[in-house]
Amino acid sequence: MGGKLFLLLIVASGPFIGPSGAGEQPDAGLITVACTSTLAIHSASETCSQSPEDLLGSALLAGEYLLEHQKDNGMFDYLYDPLLDRNLVDYNLLRHAGTCYSLVLLYEVSRDARYLRAAHRGLDFLCRHLKEPRPEHQDRDFRALVTGDPPEGNLGGTALSILALVEYRLSTGDRSRDRLLEQMGQFLRFQQEDSGQFRHKYLYDSVKESTFESEYYPGEAIFSLVRLYSIERDPSWLKTAEQGALWLIQQRDSQIDDSALNHDHWLLMALNELYAISRSSIFLDHGMRIARVIVESQRKEDQPSEWKGSWGDPPRCSPAATRAEGLVAAYFLALEGHRDKDQFLLPLKAAAAFIRRCQLTAGQVESLPNPEHALGGFRGSLEDWSIRIDYSQHAVCALLGLREILLEREEKSTATQGIRIPPQ
Repeated sequence: MGGKLFLLLIVASGPFIGPSGAGEQPDAGLITVACTSTLAIHSASETCSQSPEDLLGSALLAGEYLLEHQKDNGMFDYLYDPLLDRNLVDYNLLRHAGTCYSLVLLYEVSRDARYLRAAHRGLDFLCRHLKEPRPEHQDRDFRALVTGDPPEGNLGGTALSILALVEYRLSTGDRSRDRLLEQMGQFLRFQQEDSGQFRHKYLYDSVKESTFESEYYPGEAIFSLVRLYSIERDPSWLKTAEQGALWLIQQRDSQIDDSALNHDHWLLMALNELYAISRSSIFLDHGMRIARVIVESQRKEDQPSEWKGSWGDPPRCSPAATRAEGLVAAYFLALEGHRDKDQFLLPLKAAAAFIRRCQLTAGQVESLPNPEHALGGFRGSLEDWSIRIDYSQHAVCALLGLREILLEREEKSTATQGIRIPPQ
């Protein structure tokens, strides 16, 4: 590739596993997805602006990486080492579900049917890992995404599977999995206690309750329940989501100092949608609290310059992308709640710049053993060149979210300009 400007032709048409693990065809077109670069660390974000076109180009390039790394059975190369051109033996069904969700989002912005077909294959594979209850719970008629050995029903994995299936249905109108969606929602409801707290695992080989807890599973469950409500309008889904959110706000987070508050992007995305429905100030206020803590902890200094806009020491791609996803939700939450939305714009742009510095673009892959196989993937960090599917998932969602914000602001600016009185 030799430092030349790389162009990606977008043409629409038509791994291994561990235990834990129909759109219209658009015209072909050319999209510039990476700027000239021959540096090993720096990337397109340092020479290109964070425009909607740039953000879309980076997201589509990541989409090409995911298409390149999907197998015929719907699985992905979960963890790829581009320096050795080798896949590492591991798998995670939760991240598989999230990757399917990001592929549907890519289809929605590109109308490239390849992304939809890839999502369909991935969802077919995912649905083969749903399991009915133990015999004593057969009357509850639920389905859970099963991970682990021994097998466990996974709250977060089931939630992310719902999220991907709902988005696929919204994009295609395909209702063939509606029954499964109902059963998966029933699993989330089954896992909720009267207090609103969720149990995070369901054991298939024991009547005992699992004591495992994840910081993110409850937010994932709440977000997916709200999305399920958006297509079914069953008030019980909304009630379950609201009870779960209230427990997190009033019990888990109420006594925690800001310095210890979880940067829970899934909960922040859920609160954005809950507030839009209920107009309850408790959802607005807590969402703004999480967003404020995220912004305050972001790296503002440029020492070293490559780290600016990130979190952690050393900073990594996925934590930056997930926080950016949360800030996208915070922007729209603030907009809906008449708070200061603009406070999130510069942090989002800085985060997007860091995220894009982690993407392998044309100039960076030319010296790798298999450049085409690595192109577009998001590395773990500026030092860690390994590429995991959820790095691309979260980066795609964050970049497309910021793109939506910038397009919304451009549209508003154009509308405002349209009503100006010309000078006399």
